[in-house]
This record gives sequence, structure tokens and C-alpha cells, in this order.
Amino acid sequence: AYCSGGFCTPAENYLLLIRNEGGWLFNQVGKLPPFSGDTWSITVHDLDQDGWQDLFIGNEWGGHGWLHNNANGTFSSAGTSIGMRPHAHIMGSAVVDFDRDGVQDLLVSDYGADTLYKGVGDGTFINGSDKAGIFSFGLTAVAWSLVASDLNNDGWVDAAMTTSLVPTPQTMYGVVNYFGFQQIAGAGHLLRRNDAGVFKGQWLPWPAKAKGSISVLAWAGADFDNDGDIDLIGTALPGLMALYRNDNSSNGHWLKVKLTSTKSAPGAEGAWIDVWSDGYVQRRYLSNSPGLNADGPYQGHIGLGSVNKIDLIRIRWPSGALSEVANPKVDSEVMIQEP
Repeated sequence: AYCSGGFCTPAENYLLLIRNEGGWLFNQVGKLPPFSGDTWSITVHDLDQDGWQDLFIGNEWGGHGWLHNNANGTFSSAGTSIGMRPHAHIMGSAVVDFDRDGVQDLLVSDYGADTLYKGVGDGTFINGSDKAGIFSFGLTAVAWSLVASDLNNDGWVDAAMTTSLVPTPQTMYGVVNYFGFQQIAGAGHLLRRNDAGVFKGQWLPWPAKAKGSISVLAWAGADFDNDGDIDLIGTALPGLMALYRNDNSSNGHWLKVKLTSTKSAPGAEGAWIDVWSDGYVQRRYLSNSPGLNADGPYQGHIGLGSVNKIDLIRIRWPSGALSEVANPKVDSEVMIQEP
């Protein structure tokens, strides 16, 4: 076992539940239901919208799936029974409404074939990868961390994935150099642009100065230059970092929503943000858990496309409180405090 900072990693594989007692004091309060294999990512989301945050466990080797929050400090395993394929090498994951039907979907990064699971609405999923164009691009890559955000502000949520590029999914590394391994074809990023529910892919190369990087393992999105679109920042082995400024020229409108909690968890973790415009609603779940190695800001970002009028913002706070803001301005940041 490896121990550091008062916490120990046991020889056997299991997940620990560690409770924040306030400030910087943490206490291990129990174990989560076991998953075999190596856990790479944990995504926090209220899958069944019962007000309690559930967990999605992504494992490179072994089992994966959802842990349902029993609302009493314990979790029960739903595994892959919610509609997921049983075998995968999951690195990162994101839960968001990709097809704008009002139901949250699940995108996971994997070896070769990433998978988009379409939410049915009852807490289960169906594999929607082929119909959504996921299998048409990026099959020769090992995808790691991912960011799900409307990168071109057209009203549809896109995905940006860090990757290790390889000639075939079965050939990953050559046995030389750093940590005994060297990237065969270099590292890069895969952008999946959401074109009205169908994804179209393109490669975003890793900068020339970072040509020797092995794997790009961390990836986060935020509006670093405060111009209304989401920029990207990534890190790669061995210790390289790059910031990608988004110079989106689509002129799509946007909205930022910043929440301040008074009763709920800091950052309004677990709040739902609903934005009504042009006859439909865009829904965001506020959680600082993108899935692998990096965190984004506690902020809702909504692309609006050509829509220049917002009807309503509604916030459902974890405390049960509701907040509404009518007719906010487009291309602005709205600050809302919990009542």
C-alpha cells in the first residue's frame, strides 16, 4: 500500500468515500461498492434527478457503470444495467444533453471507439454512437480526458478530447525512452463538432514545442480571455502545458450563469440551470467533475446561435429553492444568489 497525507492506497482495488467535515478537514466514512480494475475517472451527476448526486465510474480495465446515491450516505451499484455495453476501456466521461431533447446523455472516451449513450428519460441509456457519427472519426486514437461544451456557440454541445494517436487501436506504444514507453505517432486532440445532433471530427495538433509529449492526460475548458467562448487548456507528459484560445468566428450568441450559494454546497454544486429561448430549453448540471485529471469553473455556459432573446433562466438549487430571471441580455454573464 502507498500512503501520503494521511491517506493510504490499499493493495486491493476499491473506492473510498471521504467526507468533507468543513474547511480542510476530511474523514474517510466508508467504501463504495467494488469495481474490478483500475478506476480512471469519477463523474458526479444526479442521473435520476432525485436531488442526490450519483457517480459514474470509468475503468480502463474491468467493470464500470453507475453508483446510485441511496440518500443515506451509501451507494448501490447499477453497473451496466442502465444500458451500457459491459466491456470498455473508459478514461473520461461527460454527462450533458447533446441532442437537445431535454434528457441528459453520456459520452465516454475509450480506446479506438468512443461511445455516446443517449438518455431515454427514465435513468437508462441506449447506444446512439453510430447515428450520432461518433464511429465515423477517431478510431485510431486512445482518447483520455474530455470537455463537453458548446465551443462555437451555435446552441449544440460539442466535445473536445485529448488523445494519444496510434496507427491502429491495437498498437499503442513502442518500448523506448520515457517511463519505458514512447508515443508512436505523437499526441493531439480530437474535436467533435455537434452539427444538430451529428458529430463531425477534426484533429487539433499538439504544439510543435511539445512534439515529444507522450500522452495528453488533462483537459479543461474555461473562457480565459472573457470573450464569450470556451478556450481549452491541456497538460501532457512529461509536464508540458498548452492553452488553446478559441477564435470562433461564427458570431453565435451566448450566456454565462454564475451562481452563489447560501445554503447549498459551495459553488452551487448540484444545481440545475435551465435556459428557455426560441421555444426550447437548454439544461446544464453544475458539477466540478469533468471526469479525468482537471476541473473547470463553477459556471454555466450556454451557446445560443442566432437566437438574440432569452425568455427565462430557472435555477433549481440543491436546497430545493428556486430562482428565476426573466429576459436576461444575451452575450452577458448573469449572477444569481440562492434565496
